[in-house]
Amino acid sequence: MEKARTLRHGEQGFTLIEIIAVLVILGILAAVAIPKYNDLQKQAQIKTAMGALPAVVTMATNDYHSFMMSNPGSNASNFSNSRSGNVTDFIGSYNATGGVVTAYVTGAVTGTGPAAWWSNVSGSASIMTYKFTLE
Repeated sequence: MEKARTLRHGEQGFTLIEIIAVLVILGILAAVAIPKYNDLQKQAQIKTAMGALPAVVTMATNDYHSFMMSNPGSNASNFSNSRSGNVTDFIGSYNATGGVVTAYVTGAVTGTGPAAWWSNVSGSASIMTYKFTLE
C-alpha cells in the first residue's frame, strides 16, 4: 500500500529525539524556576510583614510621648507599658520596660490578604521583632 501522506518537497518534521530534548530542557527550567519563584514570593511576604513594624514603633512612641506629657519630670526608664492592635493588615504589639521597647508583628488580621499566607511565613508566634531604646 501507498503511504497515506507523503512529504512534499522541502517539508520537514521534528524527530522524536528533538522533541524529547526540548521536553528535557523545559523540565530542567521548570525544576529551577519554580523553587526560585516560591523563594521570591516568600521574601516579598516577609518584607510586607516588616512594613508593619514601623507602625508598631510609632504606636509605642506615641504612648511614650503621652506618658511623658502626663508625668512631667519622668524619664524614659519610668516608661513601662504593653499594647497590641491592628497595624495595616497585621497584628502588632509592643512591650516596654524601663525605656527599652520590643516591637512585634504577631499575626495577620483575619479577612485580609496576609491572613492567607501568614502561617506559611511565620511558623511561630512572632515573625518580626525590633528592639529599641527610648531617650
